[in-house]
Amino acid sequence: MCGAHGNIPVIPGKTFCYQCAENNRWNNINQNYGIDRDTYIQMYEAQNGCCAICGDTKSIPNTSIYGMSTAAQRRNILMVDHDHKSSRVRGLLCQLCNTALGGFKDNPEALDKAKEYLAKHAQND
Repeated sequence: MCGAHGNIPVIPGKTFCYQCAENNRWNNINQNYGIDRDTYIQMYEAQNGCCAICGDTKSIPNTSIYGMSTAAQRRNILMVDHDHKSSRVRGLLCQLCNTALGGFKDNPEALDKAKEYLAKHAQND
């Protein structure tokens, strides 16, 4: 049973319950990005529930990750994207777009070169 919430069962294999996990996650998001759950939901709604880059509409709001049952479902959350230099929140991205920006180290010139590379090697079908 959860020490913080009384008779609530813990997450299997963990020492805390879903509510503790949820509270800790939002505390981390607030500390890392300076936004709370309500701000995240406002951003999600302003983006019509879509990734700000690819427009993926299969994404779901990042509001109850521990209640999701599969890794695939957890990968479909919209993540908080931020500028690594200023820490300013830019928007919400799907995991693939967020990882891609991170891989390019938020460097617009590198992204331009990647776009040129893809265009150069595109198959004309």
